Amino acid sequence: MATLRLILLGKRAKILAELPKLSREERRRVAAAIFDLEEEADLLRDCDRRADERFRMLDVMEEQDAQIGEHSFPPFRSVRFAPEKI
Repeated sequence: MATLRLILLGKRAKILAELPKLSREERRRVAAAIFDLEEEADLLRDCDRRADERFRMLDVMEEQDAQIGEHSFPPFRSVRFAPEKI
């Protein structure tokens, strides 16, 4: 039993060492395959889908900001707020 455990740990270490070498798309496919093995596979797929939607929204917002340009707004430090009166 101990030998089998060592073999499995070695295989796991090899797999984990290879993951950073994969492209983003390949890692996503591996993650999806692992999620499919879980009891909550439907929930995990839904969470993954929603996360992808939010990341796409952020990408669009970043593209819009890049099109506007950095010089369209004054630097943050030049914006002054009046103190609140109580």
